[in-house]
Amino acid sequence: MTVWKYELEVSLQEPQMLEIPSGSDFLCFENQRDIPVIWIGVHDTEAVKVTYLFVLLETGKTYDFGNANPLYRGTAMFMQGKYVLHLFQE
Repeated sequence: MTVWKYELEVSLQEPQMLEIPSGSDFLCFENQRDIPVIWIGVHDTEAVKVTYLFVLLETGKTYDFGNANPLYRGTAMFMQGKYVLHLFQE
């Protein structure tokens, strides 16, 4: 397994598309130097890439996922805990 890092844009309530090799595992979501980052465990770097949609939400904000059942992926704090983002995967 190889661990890949993906930096997310702080574009709140706008879905972000990431191309991730199929069969990969989501490892974690954290703040790294004030950048929202996810780490993915990639088992086969040559596998076909699948597009995943991720949405960052601020605490107290609403996002319409429609009929989708989003998967909660984690919470990260920024600005010494004054700014909190929650990551969901559509």
